[in-house]
Amino acid sequence: MTLDSAMSLTEEVREEQKWAAAGEKLVAANLVEKMIEAKERELQGCIALNYTRVREVEKELAQLQLQLRITAGPKRSALEMIRKKIELQNAKVVMARDRHKAAKQAMQAAEKDLSQEEAIKQRLCDELNVLVQQSATAQLDKLDQLTQRLNFLNQGYNGHADASAAQAQRRSDSPAGRPGGGHPASGQRLDVQKPAGRRQSDSAGSQQQQIPREGPRPNSSGQQQGRFSGFD
Repeated sequence: MTLDSAMSLTEEVREEQKWAAAGEKLVAANLVEKMIEAKERELQGCIALNYTRVREVEKELAQLQLQLRITAGPKRSALEMIRKKIELQNAKVVMARDRHKAAKQAMQAAEKDLSQEEAIKQRLCDELNVLVQQSATAQLDKLDQLTQRLNFLNQGYNGHADASAAQAQRRSDSPAGRPGGGHPASGQRLDVQKPAGRRQSDSAGSQQQQIPREGPRPNSSGQQQGRFSGFD
């Protein structure tokens, strides 16, 4: 084989390799074009689907706007009416708060007046109880004085009665007072009978002396205090 034939063979191989590489590139290009076309079709389908959805959303938005335009007037009126009611209720709340504050102040003033009046009442009740105790003590002291005077009078009366009884006994023992020795006068009989009555009174006086003298009763003032407890 000569050199020229070898070179020509090499050139043919190179040409074949070039055509093989070109064919491979063409196949790859065809695959890429097919992939691009598939992507384009997918995008067109997504765009169409999204466009349909967008149109539906646009229709819903148009309907909503129409409803808003239709109901805007009544809603505005209702909102205005509610706003006025809120303002009116706010004014009522302010007035009620002022009344509550005034009532609270009046209640505090009334409680203060009540406490003052109760203090005055308690002071008057205490003064009344003191006066009642003083009056009861004065009455008991006066009763003790009268009891002492009565005892003193009873003692003097008992001495006089004993002397009269002794004198009557002497007269009865005398001859003029014996039976048949003379008739005593009616006045003398009365004088003799008087000591008996005096003895009875003396016995009553002695019984009165035997009664123990009661001291001041602390409960009496307490009962009198209880009598005025109804003023509380």
